[in-house]
Amino acid sequence: MLLNNGFTSERCGKLNFLELVIKLELYLKEILEEEANKSSNLNKMMLFDKCPIDNLAFIERKQLDDILKRLNTSYDKIITSYDLIFHLETVAKYYPELYTNETNKNRTLNKDLAIERNDRLLKAYDGIDKRIIISSTKNIKDKQEKVIKEIEVYERKIKNA
Repeated sequence: MLLNNGFTSERCGKLNFLELVIKLELYLKEILEEEANKSSNLNKMMLFDKCPIDNLAFIERKQLDDILKRLNTSYDKIITSYDLIFHLETVAKYYPELYTNETNKNRTLNKDLAIERNDRLLKAYDGIDKRIIISSTKNIKDKQEKVIKEIEVYERKIKNA
């Protein structure tokens, strides 16, 4: 949304841009949770594509912590606000020939950079027990099925608790 409206890290400055991204991520989560809590008719399961912690693909932990502090939150508060965290590994890592930006014009075409960012995020979530790593597959449908199966496992676990 930001990129498509002319807000880029080059134009705003890297840290300012990422702070905008984090503000937007926090705000969207907040308003969606508020709406979900207003109605008993809404499904309470929400999937978010990215959270503020994912910005560690681009900056160091200290920089992220500084931004989060300015926004009156923290790494720990954010992590504990999610029931599950899925890390969908980049296709560039295992099937570089399939890596493209055809479906996302804002994605980098640099496969090595995509892998580096992927691995930075793996490290950023190291030790988080509710993280589930979904390895890349040749077919995106297979990757989606893996996520669905993990959600079903989690739902059964909650139901039986």
